[in-house]
Amino acid sequence: MEITRNDSAVSRDRLYEAARLGLGIGLGWDFIVKPAIRTGELAAIPEMALVSGRHDHLVHPRGKSLTGDESTFRDWLVGSV
Repeated sequence: MEITRNDSAVSRDRLYEAARLGLGIGLGWDFIVKPAIRTGELAAIPEMALVSGRHDHLVHPRGKSLTGDESTFRDWLVGSV
């Protein structure tokens, strides 16, 4: 299966929508998720930031605690940086 630039955009949009609906967490670029964070649709996980020359946020629905699996993923991701 060939993945095209368009497929990536659709997958990214689905990821952010899934996070917004409370189906999990997602890792997103600052310029894409910042508007949703500003409006309160998504919340950045404060202790999660990757310095890459770009800004990425691990996001989840505002007011919802991370599940055990989400916390495990966050811990793994932070530990792998």
